[in-house]
Amino acid sequence: MYRRALLASLATSLAGCSLAPSEPPPASYPRTRPNIFISFDWDPDRSALSVSFEGGNRLTAENTDRLTIVTPDLDDSETIWVGPAETNAKASFPLTPETAVTHELPRPASTNVYWFEPGEGDEELVARWDPEIESTEVDG
Repeated sequence: MYRRALLASLATSLAGCSLAPSEPPPASYPRTRPNIFISFDWDPDRSALSVSFEGGNRLTAENTDRLTIVTPDLDDSETIWVGPAETNAKASFPLTPETAVTHELPRPASTNVYWFEPGEGDEELVARWDPEIESTEVDG
């Protein structure tokens, strides 16, 4: 009988307690870029590079400032794929897998895709196209 009373009182005493750990505050998590898997397709008839978002996370205004395509060897030819309205981006948020954009180039040249972190503007190379070896995915 004493055991039953003890067990009953423990259940009442521990009702507000939980063994599940609480989540740390969001500020303690490091900010990382979303997964972005890119493919490239050169069209010599149009002098254009088609850049496709093949898979990964949706890009939103909360996790991305902008996604740009830059060809440094051609006077930094740039196409802003998605970004704030004032950037005159080719697409708007959210950007989801299976979308593509055309990057105009007079000739094939090494081209980079950069993801920009919201707020701080830090950039990260997410993919590179080299016409000599076709394409390179960048680990991030």
